[in-house]
Amino acid sequence: MRTPKGHIRQRGSRYEIAVPAGRDLITKRYRYAYDYADTEEQAERRRAALIEQITKGRAPQARATVSDLIDRWLSVAELELITSVNYESYVERVIRPVLGGLQLREIQEQVEVLDELYAQLRGPPGLALPPRR
Repeated sequence: MRTPKGHIRQRGSRYEIAVPAGRDLITKRYRYAYDYADTEEQAERRRAALIEQITKGRAPQARATVSDLIDRWLSVAELELITSVNYESYVERVIRPVLGGLQLREIQEQVEVLDELYAQLRGPPGLALPPRR
């Protein structure tokens, strides 16, 4: 994982610190951790602390679980009603029992697995989910 550098800029009499905290798994937009300081020296120290926090996987949203991520995705996904019902059923039977309680920071190195899962759930039109057992 690359170490984020971030930047500091003066806004009025204060300094704004912004450090990239990775991409949002659902929207694919970059997330940033922000902080403010009164002096440039304080801003440098706070930027370093934010970088350390992010590289250790303790970014501000790091307490979210896989279940939280799935719930968020299901709430914003534009799905037909029957597709939504099928996905929710599949999530409840297969995904939540195995991954649901894990915090995202616990599986940060395995983000590719979540991206693949998301791609499969999003999949091409007419994607058939595995049959029920």
